[in-house]
Amino acid sequence: MSKDWISKALVVAGIIYVLAEILANGNLLSVVGSHRVNHEQVEHMEKVMRALSGCGAVILLSNLILPMFRKTSHRIQTLILIAGLMGPFTYLGVQLLVDGIVGSSTRQDRDAGVMAYIYRMGMTNGGIEHSAALVNDQHDPKGKALLASLGLYVFPGSVLGEAITSKKSAYANVIFNAEMNRNDLMPELSKGLWTPFDDKYTAYLNHYEKKINIPSHDQVMADVRRQQDKCIRYRARKDCSQPDFLNGAYVKGEVNKKIKKESGLTVVEDYWLTDRDSFRRAMLFSAIKAAKAKGKAKDIDYPMGRQEFASSPDVTRWLSVIGFPYYFKGMGMSPYFYGYYSDKPRAVAGLAHNLAAIDLDGYQAEQIYRSMIIPPIALFLSLFFATLNIISLLASWITVRVKGRWSGLVVRLALVMLAAIGPLFMSNAISQSKWYEMITVGMSQASPIRYYVATWILHVEPYIGYLVR
Repeated sequence: MSKDWISKALVVAGIIYVLAEILANGNLLSVVGSHRVNHEQVEHMEKVMRALSGCGAVILLSNLILPMFRKTSHRIQTLILIAGLMGPFTYLGVQLLVDGIVGSSTRQDRDAGVMAYIYRMGMTNGGIEHSAALVNDQHDPKGKALLASLGLYVFPGSVLGEAITSKKSAYANVIFNAEMNRNDLMPELSKGLWTPFDDKYTAYLNHYEKKINIPSHDQVMADVRRQQDKCIRYRARKDCSQPDFLNGAYVKGEVNKKIKKESGLTVVEDYWLTDRDSFRRAMLFSAIKAAKAKGKAKDIDYPMGRQEFASSPDVTRWLSVIGFPYYFKGMGMSPYFYGYYSDKPRAVAGLAHNLAAIDLDGYQAEQIYRSMIIPPIALFLSLFFATLNIISLLASWITVRVKGRWSGLVVRLALVMLAAIGPLFMSNAISQSKWYEMITVGMSQASPIRYYVATWILHVEPYIGYLVR
């Protein structure tokens, strides 16, 4: 086989590699986007990504050796291929760097990272989705449920209230999990952390309950019983006498119709029919959210300290690293976007000073800590290498020589499509991910061009973005 054929084979191998990398990212993002994150699935996908990185390394090294025996034109082609294959080395380099940082981290470092994560999680409307993923993942369920519950209770106005009025079942599952395990989780937290917050939280609900009429649990359950009796009497359904009939979609739908007609509110899931206190909380948050949306309930403020948590030294350090929310104006965000997020409740007073009571020293803390480290590294490196990747593919359109008019046209067209599909695919995938909301939404409001730039900057993030979930 001649050296020309070897060179062309390596070019084809590079194209196949880039295509395989896009497909692998698609698979990974589909797993993450399902909100049913499975630890084993993620580990499997990470192995695939590392294997792809190894293939890219082989292709790159081959192109480093080959130009030593070729002409100048082949050396130019080699440099182009090297530029296009820097992605896997970036990925491996970031992984090794993060491994080193995590390995040398202290408990205080991890605690600050976890709290900054909770802060970021609650400050976006996607916070409930992160909690949903944590609860749905069976790995380390106790730690995940604790973290999810913390996120929900720290930010009830923006997270829990939205979840209650949402139609996504995963949201209701998180609330249900947090509510049902609330008393079990309280011993895990120090009195200094939980008691002041819980007092404010309860007072918040009680204060608003006096200002609005919501259907009582007894009234709703009485109506449910009437629905069941009517169903049995007229033999309207075969499952009328089944034990789980009360939690069925039929009863839930009928009850929701009545509640909505009387108060304009909706009980999203059947969980609330079985637990008196959870039902009350759900109805109250639904009422508060509906009232605020109409410009009412202005005298009801969120029961959190807005500045204490954000001004904590350890957390401030992390917030400066992830660039949120203090750098938004400098990034050209619209005033509405900046004001919207900066007005969200910060957290409980003194929350960061009571982290010793939260036992997240294991898998959960490590993964969250990783997620807090990676973004600034990836944001810095990804724009450079992703741009080189586009240049590489487009330049190959000029350098690759294929005999035959139609064959050459097909190869060139394929290269151009690969150069275009990569960022477009990532843009679409990232736009569907709430984790990127605080960057992409703000930029899209300011300018579509900024939105595209934001998604392109985050090109490398899908490799490791699943860690936050």
